Amino acid sequence: MRLIRLQYWILLAIILSVAGCARFPAPTAWPATSGLGSSLNAYRPSAANPPSRKTRRFKEPTGTLTLRQALAAALVHNPELRATAWAVRAREAERLQAQVLPNPELEVSVEDFGVSGNLRGAREMELTFAVRQVIWLGGHRARRTRLAARRSREAGWRYELRRLVVLTRTVQSFIAVVTAQRLVTLVRREEALGRKVVQLFRERSKAGRIARRDLGLIRAEIRLSRTGLKRLQLQRQLTEARQNLAAQWGGHKPRFHHAAGRLGDRTVVPDLDRLLTRSRLSPRVRAWQARVASRRGAVDLAKAGAIPSLTITGGTRVLPDSGSVGFLVGLSIPLPFFDRNQGATRAARFRVAEARERLRGARVQIATLVTKAYENVSASKGTLRRIDTLILPKAQTAVTVALDAYREGKEGYLAVLDAQRTLVQLRVQRLSAQAGLLMGLAELELLLGEPLRVKSKEKRP
Repeated sequence: MRLIRLQYWILLAIILSVAGCARFPAPTAWPATSGLGSSLNAYRPSAANPPSRKTRRFKEPTGTLTLRQALAAALVHNPELRATAWAVRAREAERLQAQVLPNPELEVSVEDFGVSGNLRGAREMELTFAVRQVIWLGGHRARRTRLAARRSREAGWRYELRRLVVLTRTVQSFIAVVTAQRLVTLVRREEALGRKVVQLFRERSKAGRIARRDLGLIRAEIRLSRTGLKRLQLQRQLTEARQNLAAQWGGHKPRFHHAAGRLGDRTVVPDLDRLLTRSRLSPRVRAWQARVASRRGAVDLAKAGAIPSLTITGGTRVLPDSGSVGFLVGLSIPLPFFDRNQGATRAARFRVAEARERLRGARVQIATLVTKAYENVSASKGTLRRIDTLILPKAQTAVTVALDAYREGKEGYLAVLDAQRTLVQLRVQRLSAQAGLLMGLAELELLLGEPLRVKSKEKRP
């Protein structure tokens, strides 16, 4: 029996050496982080530790919130980004599985026992010990490994796209909160001026200078009521904006009290031709290129499926009664007369054609979106320029003139209040236009996957 064991292990070693135990280099699935938000850490789960059902409770930002704090919280705790990161780890595990050889099969059979006649039952039986090993031909293992690597790379680009989306949506949500906070402050100032106007009219009415139902008093009261409704609407928008910002890091209820940030714009926007040139290598386009490469790998693997696999069988046959031992060797291979995997190969080629067309469509879509974002940014810049250079200085001059006329007794205080309300309304309009400009710039950076240049040495988050 020791001889049988030795022969068995020698035979198994020979089969495994024929099958091959080479390992293939494992390229990383995570693409290089785009320039946008590269200084911030994003969530990447460990490949060594399996996911745990228990997650640590995240301590949400409280007090005064800055943009960098919001981005740091969102990039680590956003549920969609975390789920996409685990999908990348799953693809990496599939890549490891693709390198594994099929297991050998051990067969033990007993023949010619318990029979009657000239044979003597168990003394004349035959024991067979055999090992079967499937040998992939045509580079099947290497093609599987390459396909799994390309699919993991594709998953990595999907993660990068999700990271950029989370980054941009957090920036836009933060801008919305800061804008809503300032709009509420400005509208409250406008409402206070409106109360002063109504109070002046009422004092005149009590003094008998105007009728009790004076048209000016009615109009002032209507304006005050409309301003109050506008304030309530802006407060609701502020509550919604705060909730949207907290949702970026998976928060159900915002715990911060105030978002601190500047809405100044020092971004230099290149001309449209340069933006379109940069958009050709945007992360979305590169993600589709990774998908095309993955589909090509599927075609390569389908071609390997047309090459049948070889099965090697080796073993020993023992006659216990006589003690004789014989070797058993066999080869088997399917004959590809009918199934040559032709349908799967053709389907894989069609999917490559589909992915190529979608890549072309993605390039056209990116160019269209970049053009629209550029036009919106240009229009917002033009609106701000006209407000800053033409309208706002005149409104400020009107307030100064009204104050001087009031001091000289040429105009009443009502004219001063009207001029101040007009100035506040213009500032509200300017703030809304400025927020729209910053939103457009964030969208443009998302499409390009990299930050636009700034005039000063400001640090981008």
